[in-house]
Amino acid sequence: MVVKNLIASIYSQKMGRKKFGMRFEAHLADLRRRQWYSQEDILRIQSEKIRRTVGLARDYVPYYRELFSKLGIREDSIRSADDLKQLPILEKPVFQRLGEQFRSELFKGSSDIQRVHTSGSTGTALSIDVDLDYLKLEKAYLWLQREWCGVHLGDRSAQFSGMPVVPVKQRKPPFWIHDRSENRTIFSVRHMSSENLTAYGKALAELDPQLIVGYPMAIYLMARHLIESGNHRVRPRGIFTASETLHPYQREVMKAAFGCPVLDLYGQMEYSGMLIQCDQGSYHVQEDYGVVEILKPDGSLAVEGEKGEIVATGLNNSAMPLLRYRTGDLAIPKDGSCSCGRCGRLVERVLGRSDDVIVTADGRMLNRVSSIFMEMTNILEAQLVQESLENLLVRVVPRSADFNEKDRSLLVQKVREHTGLGLEIQIQVLERIPRRPSGKFQFVISHLPSGAAVSKGYGTHDKDQFS
Repeated sequence: MVVKNLIASIYSQKMGRKKFGMRFEAHLADLRRRQWYSQEDILRIQSEKIRRTVGLARDYVPYYRELFSKLGIREDSIRSADDLKQLPILEKPVFQRLGEQFRSELFKGSSDIQRVHTSGSTGTALSIDVDLDYLKLEKAYLWLQREWCGVHLGDRSAQFSGMPVVPVKQRKPPFWIHDRSENRTIFSVRHMSSENLTAYGKALAELDPQLIVGYPMAIYLMARHLIESGNHRVRPRGIFTASETLHPYQREVMKAAFGCPVLDLYGQMEYSGMLIQCDQGSYHVQEDYGVVEILKPDGSLAVEGEKGEIVATGLNNSAMPLLRYRTGDLAIPKDGSCSCGRCGRLVERVLGRSDDVIVTADGRMLNRVSSIFMEMTNILEAQLVQESLENLLVRVVPRSADFNEKDRSLLVQKVREHTGLGLEIQIQVLERIPRRPSGKFQFVISHLPSGAAVSKGYGTHDKDQFS
């Protein structure tokens, strides 16, 4: 174990030179100042970055060079967020098929980039070039949010992520390693079975972290275990979630278990847009990170209370700029300004992916279905698998062995209350619900034909946004 910890520390120290250093400190200092800018001032900075990014894309990115020529877009015709609408939305299949054409010629053969590979949420591999200076800026945004809860780089932390810190076949603890270079203990989410949670809880209490970061489902499972076992020793200053949709029931359990704020962050591995949640509950669009449009199915902007899909333009990754990229994620915008005083347009809630929905035979799209399980006290975790417009499989992991027919009937009743009468519902009881290759939990799996959700109204990341 000592050897594993040492290897992890050496590797992290090497990576830390890319993620942190003097440029990280400079970026973080800039963000501390800019968070208090007026909306007018932050949008002025955004427009400056738009002009720079569009210029780099037009001059050095083969795909955009051809697109701008084909559309007859002049050099000075895109100067603001509104002007970006002259460009078509970039669909993920196009990016996947023509990925090489999106790499900037400025960075060809350069050692100043890192290539990030991912299996992607749809199982299709993606490869993203990232400017190394941008990586430092990315980390500065994460630590800006963490400072809102009084934690700083180097504070003792626990991380629940999909990093392969121990072999998958390992059956006995420890299922975690300590990284001295960043003073963090990385817990494997792949080994968080009911029989192992006691060991996790003991290790977490002994660590006594000042912050906890990671996948919402993993932290939620840990929080429920601590509550049920009467363990109230873990009192961090903040919980920071990312990379999965954070559901309201998960947030409430985390707050009860840890007694601290739970702040979420939304981003994508394509580095196009970022929303950061403050302690007042609002998500702030990081206007100097990217241009975020929340669009209804007809292409118009969603207004307060309306659901729309996030289309984003990244403004900082010069190695692979993506303009008006369809993320496949849904959100609800919010009017006004936040009582915290920070700038940025507001988002009320991030709903998850547009394909993380249940589609009914009569055309309804349901994506707040996690509330089904809020009153089901005998269910530890659950997953919905839609086989067709008529069939829904509900996978559950019971909290105890006495999950009986009464529990099954109640579950079917709750599902019907949320989905209606048109679905044939099957219940499957498991010891553990399989995760994606990244270790992330997927609440909804849809086997509907590609585009089924699109035909009902919406168009169609595998990155840890906290490490």
